[in-house]
Amino acid sequence: MYSLFLLSRGLDLFQINVVLATYLISVFLFEVPTGAVANLAGRKASFLLSCVVRMVAFALYAFADNFAQCVTAEFIDAIGSTLASGALGAWAVDGMRAEGDQRPTDRFFARAQMLGSHPQR
Repeated sequence: MYSLFLLSRGLDLFQINVVLATYLISVFLFEVPTGAVANLAGRKASFLLSCVVRMVAFALYAFADNFAQCVTAEFIDAIGSTLASGALGAWAVDGMRAEGDQRPTDRFFARAQMLGSHPQR
C-alpha cells in the first residue's frame, strides 16, 4: 500500500526505493542519539516528542507531491520513530523495576518480539 501511495505522489520505482532507504539509514544513524534524548529528558518526554515529530511528518506527507518532499517527510518520520523506540523499551523496564521485578529483561523483550511479529488470527 505504501508503494502505491508513493506512486500516487508521482514517484517512480527508483525514487520509492530511495525514500525507503532514507528511512532505514536514518533510523540506523539516529537510534543511539535519540536514546540519549530519552535518558536526558525522560522516557515520557521522549515518547511525546516522538508523537509530535511523527505528526509533523504525516502532515508533510499529506501535502507532499514530489520526491524531495517525500524524502523530507520520511526522514522526519524516521527521527520520530527512533525517539519512541528506545523510550518505550526503557520505560517498560523502568516500570518492571518499579514493581520489584528483578528478573533479566531478555525474556520480556523476546516475548514482545514474538508477539509483535506474528499476525493475529
